[in-house]
Amino acid sequence: MKQSILSILVLLGAVCAVSADVEPANAELQVRSEWWPDRVTVNEPVEETLNGQTIKPGRLGFVVRLVGDDVLIDFGRYGVIQLPIAQTDFVDRSKELRGVRDWGHLGNWTAQFHTKLMAAKPTGFQTLPIKVYDDKDYFLIFYLDHSSDEGQQILSWMRDSKGINELPSNVCLMLIPDEHNVQDYLLELIAYEYPGLTLVYPLAKPYRTILNHEPEGAMMAVIDKNGRTVVDPIKLENGDDLDAKFSELQRGISQDADIRKTLSNAQ
Repeated sequence: MKQSILSILVLLGAVCAVSADVEPANAELQVRSEWWPDRVTVNEPVEETLNGQTIKPGRLGFVVRLVGDDVLIDFGRYGVIQLPIAQTDFVDRSKELRGVRDWGHLGNWTAQFHTKLMAAKPTGFQTLPIKVYDDKDYFLIFYLDHSSDEGQQILSWMRDSKGINELPSNVCLMLIPDEHNVQDYLLELIAYEYPGLTLVYPLAKPYRTILNHEPEGAMMAVIDKNGRTVVDPIKLENGDDLDAKFSELQRGISQDADIRKTLSNAQ
């Protein structure tokens, strides 16, 4: 049965409550990340950049995600910059994708970054073929320093957590470390038989900030396969009830799945 507009707006409100940066002005586009173009161009000069050089109109950048009525764009050496959507061709490119690209397609974020992700194997770490990600809709991210008390508590909890070890098939576990001691970190994950993916320092360094999560210490968050933040970062401290905080992430994923079903039924 098709859903009413009111029921859609109610569910959109639930999603907005999970991710605080979503604004109701373009709520459907915020959720429909499959309609996000993977790159956009700017239609006017951008003067405040990382290297001090002006970005000229027509310059192409990679879309990181929407932030309310703005779009976060990776311009490479110019930096990751947040601009009003209207200052780009985001909307025009998005219109071209409607009816062409659906949720079943490989995500923008997955397509761009899957070659940077590595899985722990008994013989070491390796990247995985892109087909492995065909059914991965969400990335459950842990930001941590494995040598800290919080990092050790999180890894110990992961080993015994039923929720972590029995994640739904469409959810991918990912660690983004903040440390230089790569060898110890990798050896620990191999010994643990860590079931997810990781980024390795120094490669991990820019990806701690590219999603604009601004992690401080240990944190966890959820993004979808297009880079949209489904659950904003939750800070983790030594002694926290990690099962309770993990449940917040699970609720966020469940709410997101519900809103997608509702939007699909309304078509």
